[in-house]
Amino acid sequence: PASDDELTAGRRRRLLKSNKSKEDAGRHQEELEALRVEAEQAKREAEARQAAAEAREQQRRTELGPAALAKEAEARAAELEAAKLETEKTAAQERAQKRAERAEAARTEAAR
Repeated sequence: PASDDELTAGRRRRLLKSNKSKEDAGRHQEELEALRVEAEQAKREAEARQAAAEAREQQRRTELGPAALAKEAEARAAELEAAKLETEKTAAQERAQKRAERAEAARTEAAR
């Protein structure tokens, strides 16, 4: 059987390990709380930046007037149309490339 000193030493090690685990858990909890506070602060800052950007945009729209806004909207629509056409062109080129690859593969297979 183990001596009383060995039993006491084992209990002491378990108690120290338990205390260390509790300290670690407390430290982790503090870190989590700090991260939560930082995340909330970052969210508030982002919301403030968004509100400021919206206010600037509203001010800009007020200063420009309806005619300039209509021209701006036309320009944006033209840009979107150009982007759409470019996308369609790229897709057509990719389809043509795939057809050419399949035709080449068929010619190679037929030559065998």
